[in-house]
Amino acid sequence: MSSAQPGGRKKSVIAALAFLVVAIVSVVVGRGWISMPSFSFPSSPSSHRDLLHVKGAISPEDEEFFKAAEQQQVFAEVGISVTYDVFSPQDLVEIASRPDPDYDFVMPVVDGAARVAETKDKSTTITGADPRSVVAFSTPLIALVYTDLVGDMESQGLVVDNGGNKSLDLARLNEMSKEGTRWRDISPSFGSPRVVDVAVPSLRESNAALQYAALIRSVGGRAGGDDVMQRLLVGQGHGEASTQGIFDTYLRLGKGEMPMVLATEAEYVAELLKQSDSEGSTKLKDYTPLALVPGAMLTSTVVPQTEEGDAFAAAVSDRSIQGVAAMQGYRTEPTSIFDKLVADVEYSPLPLPTQQSPTSWQDIEAIQQELGLITGNELPERMM
Repeated sequence: MSSAQPGGRKKSVIAALAFLVVAIVSVVVGRGWISMPSFSFPSSPSSHRDLLHVKGAISPEDEEFFKAAEQQQVFAEVGISVTYDVFSPQDLVEIASRPDPDYDFVMPVVDGAARVAETKDKSTTITGADPRSVVAFSTPLIALVYTDLVGDMESQGLVVDNGGNKSLDLARLNEMSKEGTRWRDISPSFGSPRVVDVAVPSLRESNAALQYAALIRSVGGRAGGDDVMQRLLVGQGHGEASTQGIFDTYLRLGKGEMPMVLATEAEYVAELLKQSDSEGSTKLKDYTPLALVPGAMLTSTVVPQTEEGDAFAAAVSDRSIQGVAAMQGYRTEPTSIFDKLVADVEYSPLPLPTQQSPTSWQDIEAIQQELGLITGNELPERMM
């Protein structure tokens, strides 16, 4: 009678996990979404000693990119081991403005924060990128709404046709907020007494929410604009730290709880790609993605702080890393990687903002102060 050998079982499990990772990467390469890397780091890292260890400070919106198992594998293939900490917008800027770097790279998603990381000056007016910085990928902000509400929203001028795509008119949303319009007023068949708005994640934690606040501010003017921002943003009470969190919540809740939500195109496309691999899955058929007018992008910029950070900035442009970013729905550099992937699932990319101007960090701080999120030049408590 034989007995099980724990050592043999452990080796089997490790082998199975290794096979799974290789299988994932093989599928990605096989579909033509990425090519195997030719980056000039050690060609066959066989141990941790072969890898360049890099530590980054990132935004909540980019955590999914770094968490992906296949991404860590591709990083290893180009000779890099990445660890990271996630910070709220205000905390990330405080870290980025320190003269002595605590991290090899900082990766903001708001243009103004990237400029702070480059200049170490929160009051900078520079809007041009530093030559050392690299745009890793980007994604437009969108609103996701239940499809059966779109017709009623169009009849009220809240949704407009934009070259075959649907867009949410934020100026009209601002007007409706001033008028106290409720969903039952524009969609009697829905009948919800909820105020017409877009559900947003925490303004203290989410860069996307702050970018959206900047858009609402731009269309609200100064006449009652602050009151509108309070109603459309602060009074919601949602606590999710990122659009990914509130997007996941939205898909779980019914229409009566959350009719429309702020998201990114990347989150929508990533979910679409997941469902394309699941036969019979129809979760997204009930929703319509809307571009925002005016619009905004989340642009993930790698700002090196050390020589190791420079190496990471160079590596992130590798096609293999860009391929995994495309699998997560991001607009890649070059865009052809993203375009090929979404064509396979018959998704028509939403139009990008045409008149977006960079948002300085001073603009963001002004919004935070208006909404009561910070006072003066105070530091967040955990940064004291």
